[in-house]
Amino acid sequence: ATKPKQAMFELGELTLTEEDKAHYVQEVLEGVDRVGTDWQYAGFWLRVASSFLDGLLFGTLLKIFFVMGFLVVGFLFATPLAGMLPLIVVASLILVTYWYWIWPVGGERQGTYGQKICSLRVIRADGTALTQGTALMWFFAQYLSSITLGVGFFMMLFDREKRTLRDMACNVRVVVD
Repeated sequence: ATKPKQAMFELGELTLTEEDKAHYVQEVLEGVDRVGTDWQYAGFWLRVASSFLDGLLFGTLLKIFFVMGFLVVGFLFATPLAGMLPLIVVASLILVTYWYWIWPVGGERQGTYGQKICSLRVIRADGTALTQGTALMWFFAQYLSSITLGVGFFMMLFDREKRTLRDMACNVRVVVD
């Protein structure tokens, strides 16, 4: 038995099959220009490994932060600044979270430390680096995947570009360097 020929569509230099046409139209609507790109999208297990490493690294960083915090607490209780301790702890936690999860993703690094160890890069749909604002949105968008009982993370198994719900919400791709 021979396979039936798929309908082909000519668009400039591109020749698309019927099944690729809808995907291509979606990319055009998103402003994606893939001329000359051959990205390899990060798979499920590679992203799980980078998340695991990030959890270990960030957890270690938090432990160091809290040990130092307890040392500072002993000093602060002996001073008039003791009443500001909760504010200092919350502000420090926000700064450490920004430094680890948002700043490297929205900068030249294009990924968290765990992602870099796994040779992953977080980019916008057009291949450019994320801005700090987009990195912040991408950080908070992970909770979309969490509140859907993890379904948002597993969406990547059925997406051609291996995007999770948070990736789709922020028009982001995670690629292998």
